[in-house]
Amino acid sequence: MTSSLQKPLRFSRTMLFTFVLIGMLVVAAVAHYMFNVNLRTGQLAAVVALGVVSLFLVGQLVRFRARVSLRTLLIVISVLAVGLAYVGRRIAMSRTQHIAVQKLVDLGAKATYSRETRLNEDYFETEDGWYLPTWLHDLLGAGFFMELREISFAGSEVEDHHLALLQDIRHLEAISLRGPDITAAGIARMPVVHGVEYLDMDSRQVTPESLERLSEFRHLESVMVLWPFDAGSNASDPITDMTGLAELSNVQELSLINISPFDVQKGNMSAIAQMPSLRKLQVVYGAFSKPDSQTAGYAALGQSRTIRELEIVRLQFGDAELELLKPLGALNRLVIAGTNVTPGAMKEFSDARPNVTVNYSLPFGGVPIPAATTTDDGASQ
Repeated sequence: MTSSLQKPLRFSRTMLFTFVLIGMLVVAAVAHYMFNVNLRTGQLAAVVALGVVSLFLVGQLVRFRARVSLRTLLIVISVLAVGLAYVGRRIAMSRTQHIAVQKLVDLGAKATYSRETRLNEDYFETEDGWYLPTWLHDLLGAGFFMELREISFAGSEVEDHHLALLQDIRHLEAISLRGPDITAAGIARMPVVHGVEYLDMDSRQVTPESLERLSEFRHLESVMVLWPFDAGSNASDPITDMTGLAELSNVQELSLINISPFDVQKGNMSAIAQMPSLRKLQVVYGAFSKPDSQTAGYAALGQSRTIRELEIVRLQFGDAELELLKPLGALNRLVIAGTNVTPGAMKEFSDARPNVTVNYSLPFGGVPIPAATTTDDGASQ
């Protein structure tokens, strides 16, 4: 006797065409979303047309009623179920992300996608060039049709507790935490977002606890810390504790913008020297004071074994500090711009380190500025 699973089922050519077309669409969807195979509208239409024509020609040449076993039908249905389940899960995740991003945007955050859609009343364009109805964009969210690249909290009303919304974001490449109401404590508790490669923050958000949280961002390669424009003008300002930077094991680029000269001290610069993957360091001053502790800071930085590119910009970095950078063994590019380093000291450094490419420029006016010494108690000499 023939098993029920082996009994043939009969299908007309119309039914066979329908199953094949559905199968082709499912395969195209799985190839696109799982294997990043991008089929544009014209390519997809050509594949479908080729399949239809092929089936039609075969049907004309061989007239038959398709015989398919129940076992084969069950296998086909199972494959379709897996494909549709994947697409359904992706729709659910995209919808959840869309809701989270929209809440942040409503608070003033800015979300940047891999391609800006051209929305009008009826249609929008996807990253792959598809034109779809606007209601579909509103239902599934932009993240279903293109990659979310960056979120910026600068100038927004986002507060610490809003950072919990980041747990619903699947992937992100860059994030700016410089929101006026986001604190170091909030960053220390924020969710870890997968894929973040670039991050910037305010100096007031830098603490050992917040940096410890950032050390869990395994793809983080570049960090920028920005100080207020008047940072370092007052010696009584609290010192920014950057010792947690040593824990950022994957960071290759670090920019310290408008840094207070009082923060260029031994503990902070030792931590930077210990960053195992750091290749490029940019130090831009925000004030003209020169505390005694800065000398010890550059002495500590000179012990780094990984820094290849170093940029030091603006005033009150002099010949004595330049001398302390000679031990940087991996250094191959040095930028000294707008400092009070003299041409003679710069030539001496170049002669001592001929393998280092030096970009050197004097301050405006072409004359090195006399080294104004400011002690740690704020007194100028």
